[in-house]
Amino acid sequence: MKKQLVIFLGLFLMVSTVHAMGSAPPPAMNTGDAGLDDALRQIERRAGEPGGEEEIGAVMKKEYGVTQKEIDALRKRYRVSEIYYMALLARHRNRRINEIAAMHAKGEGWGVLAKRLGVHPGDLNRLRARHHQLERHRIRTEQQKGPAPGPKPQPYRPGGKRR
Repeated sequence: MKKQLVIFLGLFLMVSTVHAMGSAPPPAMNTGDAGLDDALRQIERRAGEPGGEEEIGAVMKKEYGVTQKEIDALRKRYRVSEIYYMALLARHRNRRINEIAAMHAKGEGWGVLAKRLGVHPGDLNRLRARHHQLERHRIRTEQQKGPAPGPKPQPYRPGGKRR
């Protein structure tokens, strides 16, 4: 009986540990800006969902000028959120993402790397937020276009008269 209980408890602990590992949040990046760190965690979570990595890759290609070849090469060593952060740094300082990756490979942390490039992490968060705001506006505009517009509706005038 004791043997069965020990086996049951061992299996229970093993299953609960595996389950907890699967639902753990992505590791923090420590960029020096809490808002940017949170946004990068959200990006990492989205990358783990079906189609998420491709969606984020498309954003990096369109907004930050990163090629698919660069993403594939960096993906061997970095998480999606780290590649996104490097793309932000590269865009902000007008450099190639490979230059940023080479600087990080020398052992510099993300916050130190940003400071060395003369970038405040809060500036990167504002840049990221602005790009997302513009993207949402573009999507809303495309959705509102719909079919070809008909005649322009006239504004309501008190007294029932329309011009």
